[in-house]
Amino acid sequence: MRKYYMHAAHETIGVSNATAALRACRPMRVCLVCAGGSSPASDPLAAMEEYLAEHAPAACDEFSWVVADWDDSSTLREADTVLLYGRPEEESIRRIWHSGRGIVGVRPPDETVSGGSPWKSDVFGCEVRGCYQDRRVPVAPVEQAWRHPVLRGVDSFIVSGSLPRHAWIAPDATVLLHGRVSEGNEPVAWVRTSPHGRVFHTSLGHPADFDNSAFLRLLTNAVFWTAGRSTE
Repeated sequence: MRKYYMHAAHETIGVSNATAALRACRPMRVCLVCAGGSSPASDPLAAMEEYLAEHAPAACDEFSWVVADWDDSSTLREADTVLLYGRPEEESIRRIWHSGRGIVGVRPPDETVSGGSPWKSDVFGCEVRGCYQDRRVPVAPVEQAWRHPVLRGVDSFIVSGSLPRHAWIAPDATVLLHGRVSEGNEPVAWVRTSPHGRVFHTSLGHPADFDNSAFLRLLTNAVFWTAGRSTE
């Protein structure tokens, strides 16, 4: 298992079926990006690094990852999947998606709305309009999706922060987790599959969530699933 850091100028490339096949035969490469531009050493991605190092699926004998600022994302051309923490521009997300990389989107709930404006992503398949006032929200797997690889080893858990209110979620999204708020169930994690690649998105992501092993297991599963690798 390897760990390294890399910084370079921005560049993206397309991915052919042959390239995708070659990727499946080599060590998996993961890029962790803090989209807000903060230092990787000072954000919750440090907890994700530690969990990846200690709890990678047994089937993965070797993988590597890069921690980078958003401006350093030329490393995407070497990555099988990209974990984005924060809110990058939609066009930047599209470039990753169209290049054939898997995407794990982790959007901190505190950033759901800027200046009262809605936020929408066609790639992640959602539109956010405001937040619930509930705190200490129970989060549980959706019964119909419990066999999905991203939920392997993930049980119910509690989140302490507020949840975003989704006005729209893409009809092709498979919801994996619901948060139980006073008004009912709110989707908080889902996956999408398209000709471009696999996408996982969660509206969880408060700093305290990264102290929760169930949440870190969820993200680790999502990293391997979006890269097309086994989580067993």
